[in-house]
Amino acid sequence: YTIALDDFIFHPHLTPLVEIADIIKIDLMALDDEQLRQHVEDLSKYPVKLLAEKVETQEEYQKCLDYGFDYFQGYFFCKPDVLSGKQTPANRLALLNLLSKISNPDIDIEQIETLIMQDVTLSFRLLRYINSSHYAMENEVSSIKHAIMLLGIETVRSITYLIVITSIDDKPFELFVTALIRAHMCELIASEIDQANQSPTYFMVGLFSVMDAIMDQPMVDVLAQLPLTAEIRDALLEYQGTLGQALQASISYERGEWDNIDASIVTADNISEIYLQALTWCKNFLDTLDALQAA
Repeated sequence: YTIALDDFIFHPHLTPLVEIADIIKIDLMALDDEQLRQHVEDLSKYPVKLLAEKVETQEEYQKCLDYGFDYFQGYFFCKPDVLSGKQTPANRLALLNLLSKISNPDIDIEQIETLIMQDVTLSFRLLRYINSSHYAMENEVSSIKHAIMLLGIETVRSITYLIVITSIDDKPFELFVTALIRAHMCELIASEIDQANQSPTYFMVGLFSVMDAIMDQPMVDVLAQLPLTAEIRDALLEYQGTLGQALQASISYERGEWDNIDASIVTADNISEIYLQALTWCKNFLDTLDALQAA
């Protein structure tokens, strides 16, 4: 077993608990900076890992990292690091350009095939993923056009989104985990509300909910560069419509904000099951990608 002490404030009489603990969780909201620094100093004498809770900003993360915390819990991973005059890295500009073209609702088979084939690495990874055990195809899919004909534009588009976004190597891994879980939760909620035929759109909304953090730009600026429908924009910016309600339910469950989950969209029991399914799907997807990269 792993023993964790939650919302811990150190006092000498609690030393016996510290001595048997594996992880100690410290709430940043409960201590000022000097108390926080002193806690790390006192607890560093013991073979425990320190976890900082409620890390809300990049500055708080850096402070805790400097103090000596081992683990971090909070929403800062999903917030953009927006700096005035900061240039967007070339790799993310290329990503946004590709996503913009792929997101075009009027794209046809030939156009999406051409876009994907222009990127040799993307084409290779997409075909390897489609031919993996995740899809269990009876026969090998030998080309991008073959994949589109078998799976449809929307499925290939969703897989492309996944591969492109998870290929960013200068962002925390947890950010992509969050995006994947939200995407699949929204997709599953679509089925709950008889919107299964729109599940790729729900998936995209969940996945794109972290695009501001990926691009280090306000969400409104990111969306201005993508040819998305008003319905998708409103969902991402204001949680409007059923798309927005599904996204809000996913994020609210993720954060433990139960009162923000609309029961007309998904019940408390159902969203718990949806979350567990999304966790399993996310792990399987990432395991598949890891296996393909290692092969």
